[in-house]
Amino acid sequence: MLAQATGEGWWLIAPDSSTIYANPRMAELVGQTEGQMYQVPATTYLTQGQSRVLITTDPTLAFLASEPQLVHSSGAVVQTRAMSRTILDSATGAPVGVLSVLTDVTDQRRMAEETRRRLGFDDLTGLPTRLMLTDRVAQQFALAGRYDVPFALLICDLSNFRFVNYTHNRLIGDQVLVRVAKRIVAASRGVDVVARVGGDEFAILLTDCADPAVALQFAQRLEHRLHQPLAIADQQCTVSTDIGIAMSTGADTAEELMQKAWEAVYQVKEGEHQDRVGFYDETLRVRAMGRLAMVDGLRTALHRGEMELRYQPMVDIATGTVGAVEALLRWRHPQRGLITPAQFLAVAEESGLIVDIGAWVIREACMVAAGWDRVAVHVNVAAYQLDHPTLIDDIDAALSDSGLDPALLTVEITESAVIRDVGRGRLDEVRGLGVRLAIDDFGTGYSSLAHLRRIPAHMLKIDRLFIVNLTGSAEDRAIIQAIRDLAAAIGMQVVAEGVETADQLAVLRELGFTWAQGLYWSEAVPADEVPDVIHHLAGPW
Repeated sequence: MLAQATGEGWWLIAPDSSTIYANPRMAELVGQTEGQMYQVPATTYLTQGQSRVLITTDPTLAFLASEPQLVHSSGAVVQTRAMSRTILDSATGAPVGVLSVLTDVTDQRRMAEETRRRLGFDDLTGLPTRLMLTDRVAQQFALAGRYDVPFALLICDLSNFRFVNYTHNRLIGDQVLVRVAKRIVAASRGVDVVARVGGDEFAILLTDCADPAVALQFAQRLEHRLHQPLAIADQQCTVSTDIGIAMSTGADTAEELMQKAWEAVYQVKEGEHQDRVGFYDETLRVRAMGRLAMVDGLRTALHRGEMELRYQPMVDIATGTVGAVEALLRWRHPQRGLITPAQFLAVAEESGLIVDIGAWVIREACMVAAGWDRVAVHVNVAAYQLDHPTLIDDIDAALSDSGLDPALLTVEITESAVIRDVGRGRLDEVRGLGVRLAIDDFGTGYSSLAHLRRIPAHMLKIDRLFIVNLTGSAEDRAIIQAIRDLAAAIGMQVVAEGVETADQLAVLRELGFTWAQGLYWSEAVPADEVPDVIHHLAGPW
């Protein structure tokens, strides 16, 4: 009668896992009727590994406390607290089963976990959270100021954890985080503080650490330890780790130190350090902030009309006839004035903004050239653009909208990008539009001259590095002679870039060159000055 009226679940389970007795409250705890509980094994209502106490033949079991998890018919997990004892047959003394009295503590646990979160502990790993870590770092600053005890803060980022989650599953991922947390704690001293400060990020506060070398050695050992494979649920998981270090001597507040530790991690990820561990570096931060500011500026430069094109002629060195002009990009920066691609092109490629900028260059050059009297125009295409799926459409649209004859457009690709494309056919697609191809900066990509016949280009432009020393280096003279002769033999036009002096021009004539480009004839000029430059250059040189 007592069992029928009580608020606890009473559950008598036989050694064979069948239910001998379940009161109404017990049935309610698992979302079933009393009759249904007798029809299936008791393990149906227990999460994996929870049957060891509730189902046993141990005759000595008496008032053993446990915290089994029940499975409700809805699929929800019910947290309980149980008191169990073995019931023995009065005649034989043999175990009849285990009687457990279970109390639902799900709400209590939820409230306790919420309290734990408010107090600053992570539910999954049990480690302090970022909130508590910030408080501890602040306390450490107070101690350091009073007793002159420097310390270090390390941020540990599991760089491939997203991949681990993707290739395994979320439950395995959680177990990886738990195991990683245990490894970090095991590697740390008892006086240190280990915290989970993000989804896959941990922090280690190394108290009483005056020597940066000690912090570095600890970080290197930790990185090696964390990289060792983890065996979880019969699966092997390996995590890669980036660790940033900031010393308290380089900061004044907890927030500043934590920010520098985070930035150190980003610097490691950017490859600014030789391995996967590194200290915060103010110089790298300033450089990174400069890159970030440049990316922000590039994002709006096109819309603000800050991008401009300048045009430099390619000249027949005998007659002065301009065979084509190369469109050269310039950025009229609001603060820095007119700057060249050498100052922003790498950032544009890293950020992917080169695709939009490059498409604008192609379109603008075609529109301008369409207004000239059959003057060919060259545009530069970066390796990132060549790989991008919109390049062919960008060129096709620029030609169509401008009405420019495709034969008057030459796409210049660097030697290294050309080598990457061998066998892929991307350059053949570009040529299929009817435009011409030129290999730019030839001689800097270390490709074999024998490969030239495999490259579907019309023109080869010899890098200015060979022209600078042309008058004083027999080796450079021999190299460009060999390049010119081979290119001419397979029908390629050859242009010498970067010609600045009459002596360089004289050597080029001696070597049999026809076309050249450089400041000797003209700097890059705005589009409206091109006709005047062409007229001025006409005549023997």
